[in-house]
Amino acid sequence: MPLAVPQKSFQAERPPDANRIEAAPTDSVVGSTPSGRRARQARGNFNYAKNFTLSNVVFFAGQGQGQDVVSKLAMTDAGLHSTARHPPPRCHSNTRKSLRARVTHWATNIARESKMLWIMGSVGAGKSALAQSVAEEFEKLGLLGAALFFSRSNHRNDPSRVVATLANQLRVYEQYEGIVTQIVRDNPQSMMGDRRTQFRYLFTEPTPTSLAPQVLTKLRSGRYEYATAEELQVPPEPEVPLVVLLDGLDECNSEEAQCEFIDLICSQVKGKHALLWIICSRPEPHLEHAFREAEAEGLCWVEELLIDDPEAQGDVERYLRDEFERISNKYPDDLVRETWPPKDIFDKIVSASSGHFLFATTLIRYLDQSDSSLGSRLSVIVAAIDGAPLPPGATNPLAYIDSLYLEILNRLDDRIRSKALELLAICLACPPLPVLHFSQLLKIDLSTVLDVFFPLHSVISVPYDENLIEEPLRFYHASFTDFLANPDRSGTFSQGYLNPYRYRIIDACFRVLGSSNTSYADGLKWDSSRFGAANPSNLSVFHGLLTFAATHVWDICTRICDPKLDFVRSTVAGFDYRLLKSVGNTVPPQLFVKFLQWLYSVTKDIPALSTFVRTNAQSDLDFQFIKRCAWVSKPLDMDLEYRGEEVENISRYALVGHGEETALILVIPDCVMIYSIEEVGDV
Repeated sequence: MPLAVPQKSFQAERPPDANRIEAAPTDSVVGSTPSGRRARQARGNFNYAKNFTLSNVVFFAGQGQGQDVVSKLAMTDAGLHSTARHPPPRCHSNTRKSLRARVTHWATNIARESKMLWIMGSVGAGKSALAQSVAEEFEKLGLLGAALFFSRSNHRNDPSRVVATLANQLRVYEQYEGIVTQIVRDNPQSMMGDRRTQFRYLFTEPTPTSLAPQVLTKLRSGRYEYATAEELQVPPEPEVPLVVLLDGLDECNSEEAQCEFIDLICSQVKGKHALLWIICSRPEPHLEHAFREAEAEGLCWVEELLIDDPEAQGDVERYLRDEFERISNKYPDDLVRETWPPKDIFDKIVSASSGHFLFATTLIRYLDQSDSSLGSRLSVIVAAIDGAPLPPGATNPLAYIDSLYLEILNRLDDRIRSKALELLAICLACPPLPVLHFSQLLKIDLSTVLDVFFPLHSVISVPYDENLIEEPLRFYHASFTDFLANPDRSGTFSQGYLNPYRYRIIDACFRVLGSSNTSYADGLKWDSSRFGAANPSNLSVFHGLLTFAATHVWDICTRICDPKLDFVRSTVAGFDYRLLKSVGNTVPPQLFVKFLQWLYSVTKDIPALSTFVRTNAQSDLDFQFIKRCAWVSKPLDMDLEYRGEEVENISRYALVGHGEETALILVIPDCVMIYSIEEVGDV
């Protein structure tokens, strides 16, 4: 379709009528801004007319018809400068600079390889702030076509109104408005169709090869400016397309609609259309699958807003430093010291934020209130970070973050909620373990694990396909685990008491440590078709579990205070420690020393187990053990005051077990050595 609005008359053909006055189109262009957007002048059909009479008048709609239909469907509160979003989140001036520069370069680079950009990030990574800042920068450059900010909580999430919302904003470009007007006039039902029909009419079929008849030039000053080729008096350069931005696509109602929009955009960017698309969202599985497919086809560039990378952490620290300075200048009467906040408190807040922009901005928003002294508010923040009780009457500084986490958990389907909370608790109690191994250790079907965590991708990183073999489940930020562990914050979702889940992990680890390679490996089962050629062998997965158990079970045990008697008897005292001989090089000496001291403390008062862990001879067999090793080793001190003591250069010994199942354990700086009675002569 040509750029110019077709000159076809907007009036229906009728016989001439002397008593009828035909209304001309009411909108006219009175000028254009450097950005290419139209400046409109409101006019009536008979501006300044007076002292005359009309009879039997029939008016025919012109361009206003397209305006009315589209504007009525549009979500006018979802735009860049909507008052409903005021004040919108924005990037601090010194944050996300490299990513913002990359996005601008992508949009202004005619050699770009793709016309769609997906920016993904977990809850609190700063996606909306980045989207707002990027959109404002493109607006200054004259590159912004439209921006839509979804919000589930504010009901800006109706998929049937998305196309109209974008078209309504693009109409400020006169050529696109002419297209919309003609479409609505020629096909009044076009906006009443489904999303795919609306998109086809308003974006796929009619979109001209350029919506903005301008060229982007870079002046010698280094600033980007917009000017027409005629104004520059230079030959036309390749034109830079307009940018359409969708923020929070994951909050658009229904996953089906979200995926449909991605499919529609993919179809559009395959053509020679002057639109670039930026979509920001959480890394929900269905979205990641759709965007990764687009990436594989060369249609999409993917950027992840990381929390734990050095740039993000540095950005958050700069933000906090600047905001603390601003607040100290705002409340000078509250300060009693020149250096505020104290360095140790500032470092604590930076460490707790750990690259998480929402966490940092939430604390600053709480601090920047006037309902109490600055010192009192800072003390409340420190208490919240430490997980300590808040002062009487104090509000929770993390309430906003908690509300987001509660929303995520409340949206869990009833069928999986209890299982999800169970697995979340296990993740809290369990050191990181590749997802495949996690499912095999706990004897939970891999598909069940993935299904349960499917709706939690905004707070937990869940790998895909062959990455399940190597990568663990990972919480994006400690604020979520702190939330789950604190019943005052998470309420019925709280998983603060982890011992039942620790028992389960420990039982599973000791089963692995006590099994032979073949017997345990043969019992491992998973859907091998998921991994294709990368499918691991049962034996390799078993060895992964064996390494995990030998490395981590000792520390998990020591985290249990006052363990249940049946757990002590059947699990930790029911294990044959001679079986550790094959993994002695894997067992961490320091953690194992703490475990032996813990094991001694939980068995010494149980009559049948009072000598289960010992350093003094209780039998002739013990005497033989000790005699062999006493000249090269010292007895391990079982006093719990020495739990943090480093293993000295000289080894320490202890006897664990009863009778012929007794194991002589030598702990030296770099490994743990296990001997049975048959091997005592080798000591």
